[in-house]
Order: sequence, then C-alpha cells, then structure tokens
Amino acid sequence: MRDFVKGLFFGAGIGGVTGLLFAPKKGTVLQKELREYVVYSKDHFEETKADLDQVKQQVERTKHAIDHLVPQTTKAFQKDLDAFEFQLTPRIERVNEQVSTLQQHLAEAKAKFEQLN
Repeated sequence: MRDFVKGLFFGAGIGGVTGLLFAPKKGTVLQKELREYVVYSKDHFEETKADLDQVKQQVERTKHAIDHLVPQTTKAFQKDLDAFEFQLTPRIERVNEQVSTLQQHLAEAKAKFEQLN
C-alpha cells in the first residue's frame, strides 16, 4: 500500500511538472481564464435556475387557472346546452306537426288528382 501511495504522489508530481513545462500559456493566464469561466458558468447556472423557477411558477398559475376555469366553463356550457334543448323541443314538435299536416294535404291532393284522372 505504501508503494502505491508513493507511486501516486510521484506520478502526480511528474504530471504537474510536465504540465507546467508544456503548458501553452502561463499559469497566471490559465488561472485568470479558469476563474472567468467559473464565474461565467456560475452566472449562467443562476440565470438558468431563475428561468426554471419562473417556468415552474407559470405552470402552477396555468394549472390553477385551468382548475378553476374548466369547471366554470363546463357549467356554463351545460347551462347553454340545456337552454338550447329547452327551446329546440317545441320547435321540433311544431316542425313535426307541419310535416304531418303537409303529408295529409299531399295525400288529399293525391286522392283528388286520382279522382280527376
């Protein structure tokens, strides 16, 4: 186990030195760029979180509106449908009476026409 830990530290040291020797930029420049990237990522994450919170609030408001509007709209629609049916029933009865009367007149006219021929 000790050999493994020694090898780990030795490998980390060699890797760090090699990285510093072959790095395309100075350490201070890399640190500055890394710091800017972290700040940008943090700001972007906070904006995304705020946008997500707004979306959640909008979804809740929409759900709340739907929960209240659907029953009200259904009741209003049923009331209108009942009123329409109430008005339609007598009209249908009158139309049926007129059709019956027309059928009687047609039968009488047919009988008279047959008597004439």
